Amino acid sequence: MSLLLQKQVDGLIFATAETDHQVIREVHAKNLPLVLIAREMRDLVLDAVLVDNRTGAYLATRHLLDLGHRYIAMVSEPLTITSSIERLEGYQQALEEAGLAIQEKLLFQAPSTLAWGIEAGHRLMELSPPPTAVFAGNDVLAIGVIKGIREKGGKVPEDVSVVGFDNTILAEVSDPPLTTVAQPIYEMGILATRKLINRLQSKTGSRVERTVLQAELVVRKSTQPPKCNNYP
Repeated sequence: MSLLLQKQVDGLIFATAETDHQVIREVHAKNLPLVLIAREMRDLVLDAVLVDNRTGAYLATRHLLDLGHRYIAMVSEPLTITSSIERLEGYQQALEEAGLAIQEKLLFQAPSTLAWGIEAGHRLMELSPPPTAVFAGNDVLAIGVIKGIREKGGKVPEDVSVVGFDNTILAEVSDPPLTTVAQPIYEMGILATRKLINRLQSKTGSRVERTVLQAELVVRKSTQPPKCNNYP
């Protein structure tokens, strides 16, 4: 924060996935114009450009259901993050519409690191029976889950289908290429920049705006119909 003040920045676009919001709070307290991308703080009224996380997660889970999966796990980021809560809600909505119960043993929270994704993959494969599909809250966790499944002797997608969220470059280069939910990052960046410029040019202070864009499912090679249905 002190470096920002030293550089005399006029405003800030906050697009990091960090869960520590102290910098945001400090910038807000200094009345510097601030726009959030893909993150939201419900206790602060700030300009934000967001993706429809709930619908994106619904599409991911619905894709697995349409393939025939009925025993679907979710690995989410900690539920202290608004987007994680919304993605869990989308997952739950899809299961409930399909008449499936939400099972706590299939829900795993993990920090957004490869190592925690691997750990989640291990734990899910140790279930009896293991899930036939996993929806991960972001691509990093999804790729970790794939590695964890393989380390326990499973194959993706033959034994377990995996879907991520974000459509980062990792999704394209993973093995197998990852089915995931794409955020319109380019458009989000443009809108966030426009919001910040409008905020800086406003003489009297403009109304705070929260813009929500639609997500899109990108189907690749990490998902397929289950070879058997493990639903207990």
